[in-house]
Amino acid sequence: MNPVGTVGVRPPNRLTGGTQVASAVFSGLVLAVWIAYLISSTDRVSTAVAGMIATAVYLVAAYFLSPEPDYSNVGLFGFIDHPLRFTDDMNRMLVMFKAILWPGRLIATGIVEAFRIGRGTA
Repeated sequence: MNPVGTVGVRPPNRLTGGTQVASAVFSGLVLAVWIAYLISSTDRVSTAVAGMIATAVYLVAAYFLSPEPDYSNVGLFGFIDHPLRFTDDMNRMLVMFKAILWPGRLIATGIVEAFRIGRGTA
């Protein structure tokens, strides 16, 4: 059988030093701009709140879910569908899932680090 990657449920490694502060500041700025966009782009409060809830769900999922595709089985030459294998489709799906979650993982990690800095447990 051909190898298929996995989806782990674990938070990313903790950041230290200047990386922790830079990540926290960057995440705070991106989140502030996103919330301002959600509020200003609609005249209905319920739509903005729904957008904020969807953003929170995405950030939690991105923080804890860690897809790990098996890069040795992603199709012919890495991008062409292998007609006799189903597992390469699954691994390409995991690659896309990882790419979709990566920005959220970056932002969520910065938010968590900001809370750690604020609590003094950094």
